[in-house]
Amino acid sequence: MPNAMYNMASMIEPKKKNWVDLLLVERLWKLYAWPESTLPMRGMTPEKIRRYPVQAEYVSDDERTWTQPPRRWDYGRIRYFYDLLNAGGSVDPIDVDNVCEGSCVYPELALLDGHHRLAGAYLAKVKTIPAHYGGRSDLLKYLTGKSRRCPE
Repeated sequence: MPNAMYNMASMIEPKKKNWVDLLLVERLWKLYAWPESTLPMRGMTPEKIRRYPVQAEYVSDDERTWTQPPRRWDYGRIRYFYDLLNAGGSVDPIDVDNVCEGSCVYPELALLDGHHRLAGAYLAKVKTIPAHYGGRSDLLKYLTGKSRRCPE
């Protein structure tokens, strides 16, 4: 974990219920530690993702626990969101937080929900993605473009 840690109470902005932030996809993609071992995205391009059939049907995490769809299903979901965003559509907000330990909040992102949407947005070169963000305010300012400095 990064060295810089902050007291949780002093770093979290209170949010209104159902508040949605627009996060810069490029910054989010660079900061988030993508689970490359479970869903490789290094080297993925729009040309490669278009090889997979679109998978529009959502499968809940509970259902996936019992029968894990093949990797091509995950790439099909990414393709679905890639196509949707390229056609000018919108996606539901992703859920982003920070890694926490005890009362410390680290400047390390935790993507709680929305891996396929984020990957689709990244490949579609979408500027922003809607998100429910529950982490540090300094990192939120960076992710929304209100600050040029990435917190450490």
